[in-house]
Amino acid sequence: MIPVRPQFLPLVVALLFAAALTGAASELQDGQRYQVAARSYQQADAAGKRRFLEDLLSRSDAAMAITASGAQLERLRDRNRAILDRATQGRELSDGGLLVLLAEVDDQEQRAIARLRRDFAFSTAQAFHDDRFEFDKWHDAWERIEDRYQQDGRPLAWQKRMIDWLALASARQAQVSIAKLHPGNRTPGVLPQKVPPRGGATIRHSELESRIAGYNLAVSRLFSELHTKGAWKVDGLGRAAAELADLSTTRHDLTLYWKLLPRDAQARQTPLRSLDDVIPLLARRTAERRRELEKTAADSPRAAWELRRLDEVSRRLATLATPRS
Repeated sequence: MIPVRPQFLPLVVALLFAAALTGAASELQDGQRYQVAARSYQQADAAGKRRFLEDLLSRSDAAMAITASGAQLERLRDRNRAILDRATQGRELSDGGLLVLLAEVDDQEQRAIARLRRDFAFSTAQAFHDDRFEFDKWHDAWERIEDRYQQDGRPLAWQKRMIDWLALASARQAQVSIAKLHPGNRTPGVLPQKVPPRGGATIRHSELESRIAGYNLAVSRLFSELHTKGAWKVDGLGRAAAELADLSTTRHDLTLYWKLLPRDAQARQTPLRSLDDVIPLLARRTAERRRELEKTAADSPRAAWELRRLDEVSRRLATLATPRS
């Protein structure tokens, strides 16, 4: 077996990932992305059709678990169970219904990839802000995967593996990041749930200061974008809400580590910027877009669809109305 040096592991993983998927449907064109999957379903027997739907709906569930709220996820799972029940009774999906379902799962996985890609970019910056070589190496590894995916026509078969790769990469980097910040943490990747006694933990002040500066910069950038950008569409609002949720989690985690510092060190640390001015600004932009869409929703299926997406944004904002400190 050929040994692989740890510093080359991300690139090796990316190359193996791409090689394993070389034949995953390189002939796909943008207008034919669902045809290969649709034919697999249409040509299968009843048991094969059910297995196809079980796999597809499992992918739907996994993708929505990354981006959806609890209530929305439950509604989706109820719908998916109903589809499987009908398949068990021998009722097949129509060609049109199958294409709609494939398009829906595709959209769910694309949104999950977008969310995890943001997480990956953030975790890479946090873990390797002081190591440019590692930082570039991890980004190059992901870009190789994404470039190949685009070149091959964005085949559906790649997307589940891309989600898994991003999730595993971010989890690995979280372990590196926390180990740098808190060398005494014996459980990599797990944040402290309560403050231990004074003097019972070792926190690297410079590392925490760097994390706080990065967080504050990200909050300022988001606030500036919301304040200055004129026209907001539902996709942009959804991305902003997801980023705001990430920042809320980051603020909570950094606050836990700040509480581990001695009192004199706490007083010297740069304060964490509040999200109190960002949340209502995003809510206002969402309300503005909603008023625009409501003017045409009765006559425009697209506007009605965007309004449903805005409901998701509003539900996510409601969970952030009182930011965690």
